[in-house]
Amino acid sequence: MSEPINGRSCGGCTACCKTYRIGTLKKPAGVWCKECAIGVGCRIYESRPEECRGFQCLWLVTDYPESDRPDRLKVVLDFIEESVEGRILPLVRMWEVSPGALNKPRAKQITEILKNGNYVVVHRALQPSGEYRNRVTTSEALTSTREVRILTERLERMVD
Repeated sequence: MSEPINGRSCGGCTACCKTYRIGTLKKPAGVWCKECAIGVGCRIYESRPEECRGFQCLWLVTDYPESDRPDRLKVVLDFIEESVEGRILPLVRMWEVSPGALNKPRAKQITEILKNGNYVVVHRALQPSGEYRNRVTTSEALTSTREVRILTERLERMVD
């Protein structure tokens, strides 16, 4: 796990408390955690589950501007690596906190920056039902059509 840069902390950002599934708390992705005081913080912070303790969004560990903090951008970014046909692909997932946030100009700009930086970008669009739909975006130089198809199918089978 990386260290937050420039002394960053979550502060009042609680965006990840909505986007991620927390099995220990039986919290599905796309709905607010019952332990979250929205815009304030976690009510059980000292005893929060390991799933929460181990998580850091990209805003905490990169030099993205203050305006890109997830509660302001309405998008949480994280990084994972996924093996597809024996090749490790760097994925940045962009999870909507609010429906439509991925269509805003700054989110589109971040997507292009990441694509040009040789990342596979996975848009996690929040549906009215509270479920997420995936859309994989990547440069043709990084991945083949087959790899994108395999990755998309795999993401659809994953539990949030």
